[in-house]
Amino acid sequence: MDDRPVPDYPFPRSTALEPPPAWADLLDRCPVAHVRLPSGDAAQLVTRYDDVRALLTDTRFGRGGERSARVATTDDGGIFNR
Repeated sequence: MDDRPVPDYPFPRSTALEPPPAWADLLDRCPVAHVRLPSGDAAQLVTRYDDVRALLTDTRFGRGGERSARVATTDDGGIFNR
């Protein structure tokens, strides 16, 4: 089990044109990472292209039912899906 703290997402960037260093770490060790959104909600972040593609084309995944997306407003006035 990994004892690292759950990172905040989006990751801070040093430049606009380069991916954040946290991406390389996640790609190497964790295809599905647990992250915390600015709203404070927990989420899973799929980090690999082939996994994202498989997830988006799999009809078993969607927004239906009780766990469907809801809009959450943060303290700073931003809006996020949850």
